Amino acid sequence: MLRQVETCSSLPVAAVVCDLPYSPALLLESSFDASITDSDEFRRGCQWGFDAYFEDMYVTGESETELVFVAKCYTWAEIVEFVMQNALGEHAPGYFISRDWRAGFGLGWLSALALTNRREAMMGLTMLTALIVGPASERQSVATWQGVGGALCC
Repeated sequence: MLRQVETCSSLPVAAVVCDLPYSPALLLESSFDASITDSDEFRRGCQWGFDAYFEDMYVTGESETELVFVAKCYTWAEIVEFVMQNALGEHAPGYFISRDWRAGFGLGWLSALALTNRREAMMGLTMLTALIVGPASERQSVATWQGVGGALCC
């Protein structure tokens, strides 16, 4: 098996953009439909996910009273793990996180990642979209079925 070697040439960029305030204009273009994107939970999730990406890079300094920024380079395996856990909602039993929140949080986090690693952020978004709403071919089949009077159950 080939071993992937990670280089983090984007670390200096992360230090520059870490204080960039969230704006919906920074979000990657997604293919989530309006039933998701029109939700307040989706919009809040986007901001929380974007902010969480950078918050994870702050650690307690030597004085224990200050936070220090330490840029982190995410491997592809870590990005896949984030997307899977976020999309599938693997949380404590009995704890429910809505689809709209999960889609928004994932999009926000991946959009922040895209500021330093656009290629892998876009691959992560493709995976997130497939896990949240299904592959494009499946969405087309559902749209066609509903367009001819079909109904979905369950």
